[in-house]
Amino acid sequence: DDYPLEIEHTVASNIASFPVVICGGSHGATRNQCYKLMEGGWQEFATMNSRRFGATGMVYGNLFHIFGGYDSSGSGELKSTEMINENGQVSQGPDLPTPLYYHAIATVNLSTSILSGGITGIHPNTNSNSPLTWYYNHATQKFQVGPSLMGGRRHHASGTLVDQETNENIVAVVGGSVDDSTELLLDGEWQEGKYHVRL
Repeated sequence: DDYPLEIEHTVASNIASFPVVICGGSHGATRNQCYKLMEGGWQEFATMNSRRFGATGMVYGNLFHIFGGYDSSGSGELKSTEMINENGQVSQGPDLPTPLYYHAIATVNLSTSILSGGITGIHPNTNSNSPLTWYYNHATQKFQVGPSLMGGRRHHASGTLVDQETNENIVAVVGGSVDDSTELLLDGEWQEGKYHVRL
């Protein structure tokens, strides 16, 4: 079914038995609504505390944790995070170390994710692509500085690969608005990957 809103730059994931939940985004105005896809079509699911687009998110323990983003209606770059449970209840999460949007997230292990790149309030030029990363422990809700990317990125993709021989999780960062290279997180450091992908 068609999505209820004309929208872009949303954040989406699956929660519990729902095939997909989509939150926020923008098209003229920044949104704070979340919708879930059900058998009968899209249904309103939750309302975030903040309007946000360009955020990223990850599900941990049936909580959809949404990080950062941008609110064009006045707040600008967002440092806040929110958690949404399978019943659509919204709670405030810990603040990011810095305001951040157009970043990416991937799983490192069962309790830890890594946020990478984006546009950050740390840089004097707000249009700059950040090389910074942060580990986030979902169980303790604490951030820790991670290794810097080899180059700054925004609008990139990030995911976790599994080595078929060692079963080791390898985080990959791919593409972005100004870079078509791939970086792999190996032994705690970013190394150039073999492939170039334009996203």
